[in-house]
Amino acid sequence: MKKIINSLFSMELTVVLLLIFAFSAGFATIIENDFGTTAAQIAVYKAFWFEILLVLLAVNLCGSLIVKKLWANKKYVIFFFHISFIIILIGAGITRYFGFEGSMHIRQGLDSNFIVSDQTYISAKFEENGQSVSVRKPVLMADYGKPRPSFRLMPIIRNSR
Repeated sequence: MKKIINSLFSMELTVVLLLIFAFSAGFATIIENDFGTTAAQIAVYKAFWFEILLVLLAVNLCGSLIVKKLWANKKYVIFFFHISFIIILIGAGITRYFGFEGSMHIRQGLDSNFIVSDQTYISAKFEENGQSVSVRKPVLMADYGKPRPSFRLMPIIRNSR
């Protein structure tokens, strides 16, 4: 168990995770330049593997703080450096799961309470015998890759008379 903890919170793993993070951010920049922002979000920024990478980085940083006891060894600069990255990762997670992107047009001297979301949706509505089923799913669509939105439709209950 101690070997697992030492390897999970090791400096070597930190370097590997940071290199993967740097290369994936660079790759996303190339994709964004060639195919647009949405394509970079599909391939990297909103991908599940990228979320796992960020969680591993956060766990590695927290574990390094605890295992090396940076606060007790009076290494305050390194301690605050690690804490700042952990706070940035927490903020990124909050923004990712609870925030949204959009535009608010505010003219000079006026106020506004209307935001236009940049989220793309696919909507479908099916009707049969007066009953209807509606499905609305957020999707990212770009020329890069093959986005395949999946729908799960509830069957329409037919009344047999």
